[in-house]
Amino acid sequence: MNDKFFTQNTHYVHINKNDYFNEIETIYEDSNLLINEFKTSFRDIKFILNGKVRINYSKVMDYLIKNYEKYIKYILYIINKITFIKAINIIKSKIGNDYHIIFDREQSENLSINLTLHALCKQIFINCNFKIFKLDKCSKIIFEKKIKVSIIVDIINSEPILFILKI
Repeated sequence: MNDKFFTQNTHYVHINKNDYFNEIETIYEDSNLLINEFKTSFRDIKFILNGKVRINYSKVMDYLIKNYEKYIKYILYIINKITFIKAINIIKSKIGNDYHIIFDREQSENLSINLTLHALCKQIFINCNFKIFKLDKCSKIIFEKKIKVSIIVDIINSEPILFILKI
């Protein structure tokens, strides 16, 4: 057990944005796959666009295409399920392979993407919750913690992607 990770309440991890975008680009060479993934996962996520909760995938896409076509690829790269996998991989790198990580379904209402787009700001805030647990030889849970992950990305500057892990 990595006690140091669990005794520290908050962890900050920076990921180079260009490296991340290049990694996603190799996975999603076909932009239709990226758009379809956004469409299928949209219903499971509280999506906030410029302060308003959006429930219609096509209206969000229309708005992005009409007003922010230059940034749409990068927006879709960030609001993709691979970003959640990246968060899990970051946690795994801190705690080791003896632990399992799953989405916290009890806190699923906290799964949100907040997209702020205007002339001076193009930011994405993602919040999600995970459960970390460890099993004994009989598959009985012997350790369990909840962790809140916040991901902050400013699309137009050179700042890295920030992952905030709160135990």
